[in-house]
Amino acid sequence: MRVFQQYDMQTQGVQTSPDGSPNTRALGRHLILLENRFNELANDVNLMQDKLTKILITLDKLANKGAPTNGPVTSAEALRRLLG
Repeated sequence: MRVFQQYDMQTQGVQTSPDGSPNTRALGRHLILLENRFNELANDVNLMQDKLTKILITLDKLANKGAPTNGPVTSAEALRRLLG
């Protein structure tokens, strides 16, 4: 496992000493990069949740009210409108 961790840190740009322990400053930079990537992914998840919530609301409206008065709208058309 230690060999894999050392390889992973080296592939991510973390400098390691011959015994495989990471350089403290390099490890700090690596952790900052990981935190930034995690925050980006969390933001993407939040955006997807918002879109899915809008989709579910629209599908509920279509199911409860039927087709709108301006003509029939299929679920696929409603989804295309929501997703832009």
